[in-house]
Amino acid sequence: MGFRDQVVAEKARSEGLEAEVAQLTKRAERAEAENARLREELEGLRTGASEEAKLRGDAYFGIGQVMLPIVGLVGALLSVLVWVNGVASSFYGQLDLSAGGVRRFLRQLDTAEPVLALLGFVACLLLTASPLLAALGVLRRRKWGWHLAVVTFGLWTACFPPLGLMGLYAFCRAPIRRAFLGPAWHEVE
Repeated sequence: MGFRDQVVAEKARSEGLEAEVAQLTKRAERAEAENARLREELEGLRTGASEEAKLRGDAYFGIGQVMLPIVGLVGALLSVLVWVNGVASSFYGQLDLSAGGVRRFLRQLDTAEPVLALLGFVACLLLTASPLLAALGVLRRRKWGWHLAVVTFGLWTACFPPLGLMGLYAFCRAPIRRAFLGPAWHEVE
């Protein structure tokens, strides 16, 4: 084998080694990226676990969480009372969902009394359904559950201020906002 053949062989071997180094470098970069992703995921799990532990240890949040279904039941009782005392006495006849029945029902809305009774009943239904949905969302630690709980307690503040304000205090404190809305809400205190 001559000098030229040795140079060609070494050059081919060098190119092969360079290709192998490039391939190993790409694999190392992918492994580093995967390592960084797994570290972020682990940190997120640690943070989530610590946020969940904070939520479980927070007495006011626990009270607020228990208050949601109770408030829903109070709203159901209020709906029944409004129906019996307001809606049933304001409207006559049976519920008929045909075109003629709906027309007769709408004709009864000619004075303020039946309109106010119907609006009161719809408001009470809202005060019944929203806490129950919020309780489900908060139990599953969903952002929409927190939002709905705050709106629900805001509505209840207008109806029964002590109950609504207690619920708002339970859900609007910084650790609870941070747990449901993320660390961006940490600055808003």
